[in-house]
Amino acid sequence: FFADAGGIPASAFTAKGDVLVGTGSGTYDKLGVGANGTTIVADSSTSTGLKWAAPSSGALTKITDSSFSAVSTASVNNCFSATYDYYRLIIQAKPSVGAQDLKIRWRVSGTDATGSHYDYGYIYTFSTTVSGAGQNNSTAASIAYLGATTQNGYVVIDVYNPFAAINTAWSGTSISYDGDASTNLIGGNHQQDTSYDGFTLYPATSGTITGKVTVYGYQI
Repeated sequence: FFADAGGIPASAFTAKGDVLVGTGSGTYDKLGVGANGTTIVADSSTSTGLKWAAPSSGALTKITDSSFSAVSTASVNNCFSATYDYYRLIIQAKPSVGAQDLKIRWRVSGTDATGSHYDYGYIYTFSTTVSGAGQNNSTAASIAYLGATTQNGYVVIDVYNPFAAINTAWSGTSISYDGDASTNLIGGNHQQDTSYDGFTLYPATSGTITGKVTVYGYQI
């Protein structure tokens, strides 16, 4: 921009993500960048007439996605924040060693929470069998059964208040194949009032996993 041509000078921008906003006839002001995942909405009470805010309730907003290949652990960092109270994780995973659970741990600042604070349970069907199981005071939570090494397992879980300094809870469903379909209703609670910003996936007993995870934020 060229000030001597009547335009806006480049010096008006002072930081990455700055947005210039008209505030009246021949006047403007700067709106600094908002938090990750927020959008600009109208607000007549502010000096610019705009503000940053979380998307409207009920809307899923994609936070991040990542793929992993033949890893013993797959971690996602900095996906939870104060922007959203609730998150949906969609996970696809194929094991190198079949017939074992897929585990999850919450993490903060790049470190997994490995203490004996995970309570979880699930109801599962396999062929004509319906059963259930659970565990208290575990060092991780099972969220899916990974069956055949030639097939993906799929998980959809909702995570409640992971970034707030209260217990983190979750619930969801999973499905995999091991000669017959195995379906699961899953849920659990982490008994620590800790703010988490990510999570780690890993196979329960041995081998590696290959797949993809996508994280969405939402409000209700």
